[in-house]
Amino acid sequence: MHSLSAIDEFDIRAAFEVLDDGVQGRISLEDLRTLYIGLGFEPMRMTLEELGGKLVANLVDVEKNGVSIDTALLVLSR
Repeated sequence: MHSLSAIDEFDIRAAFEVLDDGVQGRISLEDLRTLYIGLGFEPMRMTLEELGGKLVANLVDVEKNGVSIDTALLVLSR
């Protein structure tokens, strides 16, 4: 697992807040992919299934309830 710099974490949190338009503290898997690609993480052509495979949570729960900022930070630090 890679550690995120403070700048990386700040950028992720800022982008997460923009995508969390309902201010529920969660974003969809599609929004997580947008965040992943928008911040320049590699590979740029990651599918939703591949990104879902990086999640430690139950994928059905993620699709139903969304991704929290803590989960997003964990996934993007890998």
